[in-house]
Amino acid sequence: MKNYISSGIRPIFQEGKYCERLKALLDKTIFHDLPFYFSSFQENYLRVVLALIGHLLNSSIPTINITRMSNHWNIGKEKLYELLYVLERIELIKIVRKKGKTAQYTKGAKIFLSDPSLYYCFKGNIGSAREAFLVMCFSERYEVLTTTKEEEGDFVIDGLKVEVGGKKKVKSKADIIFADDLEVPIGKKYPLWVLGLIF
Repeated sequence: MKNYISSGIRPIFQEGKYCERLKALLDKTIFHDLPFYFSSFQENYLRVVLALIGHLLNSSIPTINITRMSNHWNIGKEKLYELLYVLERIELIKIVRKKGKTAQYTKGAKIFLSDPSLYYCFKGNIGSAREAFLVMCFSERYEVLTTTKEEEGDFVIDGLKVEVGGKKKVKSKADIIFADDLEVPIGKKYPLWVLGLIF
């Protein structure tokens, strides 16, 4: 599973130097594609985006504090919301909202890098990489939402409460668990690799 996510999701894996090429694509998206969506793009916006990506790569809790980030980077909240909107539009990030919430970004929403390979290439948080992989796979066919109560799992997908984690992950209130490093299903626990069949 790890090999697939870290070096095989995109067709460029056939060209070799997967992470090197993926990082080049990330740079192109940030420094060349992103400014295209703004009539006036300031250098500070790039620093904010790079800080956001660094935070998401390494954080075990993939959320951001809008107020704190706005104050720290001296950027208005509305502009930060606009940056998040554009980053999602160009598919650099994926925002997973709570059920019933339609705003651009709401408290309790989770933010992931759209390509889970980036977590491995930058040696980021493995837990966020697993969740990002699940979100990427299920988002192709279903609406993926965050749960309202953490003890019920990580996500709600087609009415099911879903948890994702390592081989030893146990979450009794979740309807289904997707576990990394698991070869075959055990009870309501399924190997994370089966999600690759959906994608």
